[in-house]
Amino acid sequence: MHDPVAAISVRALDQHSHVTTAQAVADGVSRKALHRLAGAGVLVRVHHGVYRLASAPVTWQGRLMAAVLAAGDGAVASHAWAARLHGITRVDMGTEPEITVPGHRTLVLPGVRIHRSRDLPSCDAVVKECIPATSGARTSVDLASRLPEEEIMTVTDELICSRATTRKWQHRRAVALQRGRAGVHVIVRITRPGAEDEFWSWLERRFDTGVVRAHGLPVPAYNVPLYDDRGFVGYADACWELALTVVVEVDGLRFHRLISTRRKDARKSNRHALAGRIPLRFVYTDVVKDPASVAAEIRRALDRASRAAS
Repeated sequence: MHDPVAAISVRALDQHSHVTTAQAVADGVSRKALHRLAGAGVLVRVHHGVYRLASAPVTWQGRLMAAVLAAGDGAVASHAWAARLHGITRVDMGTEPEITVPGHRTLVLPGVRIHRSRDLPSCDAVVKECIPATSGARTSVDLASRLPEEEIMTVTDELICSRATTRKWQHRRAVALQRGRAGVHVIVRITRPGAEDEFWSWLERRFDTGVVRAHGLPVPAYNVPLYDDRGFVGYADACWELALTVVVEVDGLRFHRLISTRRKDARKSNRHALAGRIPLRFVYTDVVKDPASVAAEIRRALDRASRAAS
């Protein structure tokens, strides 16, 4: 004898415990049986034509899956909720699942934030945790309009470093989609070939104005060549010459920095320390998001370097 609960459970297994009416009917479960199971508390109606197994816990993935199923063919998780699927936790998801549907069809889903897109090609869609979603590149583009410039950089950096996209593909999609979309020019700028020099100029200005001058630190020398007993060590991003030399290096966007480059940077810091200097290293998000803490650490190093003469 056909067991409707077993049939529904099999289908729901890969859909975060959710199933649509159309899927259940295709699996041999009648609409009448669905209504009976809902009435008995075995199923919970989440949206029109979408049910959740009552025994399954309510999760954010399940709520998102239900919204995508209810929206029909072509619908994908998007924006902040897609970012979470890609492992980006820094963007506020809000309380309502976010989805994007192709075209301009009228769709209302209570408790769901719906975006519409005239252009949602297959290259901008993936499946994450069994849920159709925008790709890493498209997610970065979609979020750009609601984020400040520094956060656009950080989110794009995290998506590339987590391999949700590549720098080359991110640039290509940002160029194709930037018209009429606020903030996407930032993605285009930082991912284009040869963008490193421009980014470093921006970061150095931010360090000078947002850390040094904003917090009353002595103004350092920038891009200073330093040496030890083995010869040339490298250029310091910022340098204070005191009884002990304080050297500051700022690491930029991770996707601009190869593993070999990071190894070289580590060796530079070690050589500075062995030469009797005080090396400090910060990541660019420290400079942008927490300049006060960066300034405080530099000030402690400068105090230590000054006391070394006494």
